[in-house]
Amino acid sequence: LTPYPYDPAKAKALLAEAGYNGEKVQLVSERGRWLKDTEISEAVADMLRSVGFNVQLTFLSFQEWLATLFDVTRAPDMQFSSHSNPMFDADRTFTACLASTGTQSTYQNVELDALIDEARSELDPKVRQSMYESIGKTAYDDPAWASLVNVKDIYGLSTRVAWEPRQDGRILLSEITLK
Repeated sequence: LTPYPYDPAKAKALLAEAGYNGEKVQLVSERGRWLKDTEISEAVADMLRSVGFNVQLTFLSFQEWLATLFDVTRAPDMQFSSHSNPMFDADRTFTACLASTGTQSTYQNVELDALIDEARSELDPKVRQSMYESIGKTAYDDPAWASLVNVKDIYGLSTRVAWEPRQDGRILLSEITLK
């Protein structure tokens, strides 16, 4: 899959085609939980406004934000979230963000839900990979979310500490030694 192009003119045309008339669009975020979360949310709101959306950006406390994220009845039009996948398994992302039963999803596609469930229990790695590629293509063609940035963890270490960061972001004390 290729990245979506940055095309403000097309975005404006799609808004006009959809019959958007400047109705308020709610974007909910929080501050201070993830690296540059405030700045990313403000930039997204500004980019949406520049193509014609009437965006109301609201920052919630982390507790309020979690309550909104995990309660579909409180779902705003858009919500900023950070998602990790330390298991490096597509099921974590697709189940949480795309399945209608997901903790971070308001997307509804019964056929896709069935495919996600089927892929989760597929034992043949090649078949499972193919299934996840199909799910990914569906999500790409009918996006339920937009991936914006890939944040790298930042660590500060003493020269007396011997440790290498893990790709999964976990910090295991058993892997840290003093020189």
